[in-house]
Amino acid sequence: MVTPVLSRSIWRYFFKHPWVILLSILGVAIGVAVVVSVDIANTSSQRAFELSLESITGRATHQIVGSPLGLDEDVYVELKLEFGEVASSPVVEGYVVVEGETLQMLGLDFFSDTYFGEQLSGIRNEAMLSLLLEPDTVLIARKTGDRMGISPGDTISISVGGDEKEVRVVGFMGQAEDSTLEGIVAADISTAQEILGKTGYIDRISLILPEDGALLASIEEWLPEGATIISAAARNESTLKMTSAFSVNLTAMSLLALLVGMFLIYNTMTFSVLQRRGLIGSLRVLGATRREIFTEVLMEAGVIGFIGTSLGILLGILMGQGMVKLVLRTVNDLYFVLTVSSFLVSGGIIIKGMLLGVVTSIIAAFIPALEAASSPPQVVRFRSIMESMAHRLLPHISLFGVLLMAASAAILLLSGDSLLAGFVSLFMLVIGFAMCVPVMVELISRAAGLLMGKRTGILSKMAATGISGSISRTGTAIAAMVVAISVVVGMGIMINSFRGTVDQWLGQALQGDVYVTTTSDVSKRSENPLPEDIVISVMAMDGIEAIKTMKTVYVETATGVVEVHAINPIAQSRQEYKLKAGDASQAWNSFEKGESIFLSEPYAYKNDISLGDSVSFITEEGIQQFVVSGIFFDYSSDQGIVLMPQVSYTEYWHDNAISSMSLYLEDKADKEDIMAAIRA
Repeated sequence: MVTPVLSRSIWRYFFKHPWVILLSILGVAIGVAVVVSVDIANTSSQRAFELSLESITGRATHQIVGSPLGLDEDVYVELKLEFGEVASSPVVEGYVVVEGETLQMLGLDFFSDTYFGEQLSGIRNEAMLSLLLEPDTVLIARKTGDRMGISPGDTISISVGGDEKEVRVVGFMGQAEDSTLEGIVAADISTAQEILGKTGYIDRISLILPEDGALLASIEEWLPEGATIISAAARNESTLKMTSAFSVNLTAMSLLALLVGMFLIYNTMTFSVLQRRGLIGSLRVLGATRREIFTEVLMEAGVIGFIGTSLGILLGILMGQGMVKLVLRTVNDLYFVLTVSSFLVSGGIIIKGMLLGVVTSIIAAFIPALEAASSPPQVVRFRSIMESMAHRLLPHISLFGVLLMAASAAILLLSGDSLLAGFVSLFMLVIGFAMCVPVMVELISRAAGLLMGKRTGILSKMAATGISGSISRTGTAIAAMVVAISVVVGMGIMINSFRGTVDQWLGQALQGDVYVTTTSDVSKRSENPLPEDIVISVMAMDGIEAIKTMKTVYVETATGVVEVHAINPIAQSRQEYKLKAGDASQAWNSFEKGESIFLSEPYAYKNDISLGDSVSFITEEGIQQFVVSGIFFDYSSDQGIVLMPQVSYTEYWHDNAISSMSLYLEDKADKEDIMAAIRA
């Protein structure tokens, strides 16, 4: 049991040296704040992801999907005639912009019960009649309407691919506190088809099927060519997995910050114990037991950790608000448009932050506390005893550090492509090297002392060797600084190297003089085709040497949705798509004939596909196999891209639309004139 007298005598030190306790609290607070803010960003984005998927899936257990163009609406009619007992609903979906904000439009059959049963129950009959009988009428989520200042009866302007259209809001869906429907604009399916330019087509058919599987098997046998049925849960899970590596990266960086904070806490606690060795020795002589000294030092660390953690959690919540916006923007740009932008601070995040901060502080103070308690009373007053112990322990600590680094290298070599193993290896490498720093500091200090003593005199020698003489303090401080600086330098080198590589790739991939595309103000995954008259007019222009056209679509495969670029290969394409694997001449000859496809490096890596392998796609002609003849460098998508000849895409998907055009001019001086002509 720690006596009040002992506690007062120990804590009085901190009141005389407030900067020591402030430094300790700051170290804990910063480490915890980073972890909490990243956890909030991860949890909020993950929840937003789940809510967005839930809002577009509804209560469906399965979905019938087709080609990138969707399913002919007659498929739904035939399904109802053949399987009238199945709860089913046709769905048309797309992204629209309302007052600068991206919302998701769903075109639904409101007589079906596969969507929004409870949320639609409160809508007035007049609103439902208007929705079904009047053109250009929509429902909007109540939470979204309240946030944007939109009320039933208002007329709003929505933008799709740059085209503006006026629609009237006839009612709200859900309650003000309901986040499930946030960001959703619902319309009758015919209205949505017209607004989104999908007349005659639907994106999918949602089904609610029993678990026995008999009905599922019957529907699979009935499905027409180009259509397939998939599990809604499996599709949502594959979509959620897209951001798993992104979340792990954020978490690893936050833990690295906590590691640096742990070094800081350890160094501060060690320094405070060393400065009080005289006091601790006197208390031992007066009767304080080892257990009391040990417990008191750990209690100090616990209190400091608690105060720092509490401040860190508050700071983390403030930082998290900004991080959520940044993370959601990144997810929108790279993976999936999130119509939900929730800010979620769960009890689990607070508990995790509290445990990390307090437990880390106690762990960091364990060695100083043990050292203070274990020294005999007659020698504890002398700091030289501590330094002698530190020098004796240095070889053992360094050996353990070397073993950690060796284990880190072994894990890295044997782990394959495991991201988690890579991060474990990285942390072991950082800690192992940090444990080797004190012995390197001692050797450098002694060598510097010898050199300075010969050249500059005794004072310089004492300054240099003093670092080695106080290795118990200086070694830890320098190790903490080494870890912090090495992380900053390592990240800087990685970012600069990656930026330089991307710059080179952009210079190689963007060789066209003029690019023509639709207004892309909604999302990466909502690229609309160019109007046919514009394509014909551009192709007829003088002064253009070559034109590369591209159609970007998202195709269903066994492993999920894949981004496909269908191009008409021209001579310049061989410079734009540099092959990492495959004979360039043979690969391009095969590609230009429509006999093969190319894969981007990330796609081939993630799916373990090599040259000569085949990739299966669901097409209008059924499931088709495409041989891989080349793997190219690409940094535009971490999920990967499939490059396909336009002739193959048109043959199997019956679609000759174009999303964008790259123009190569005969004379670059004509660029402004040609751009002006296209704009006109």
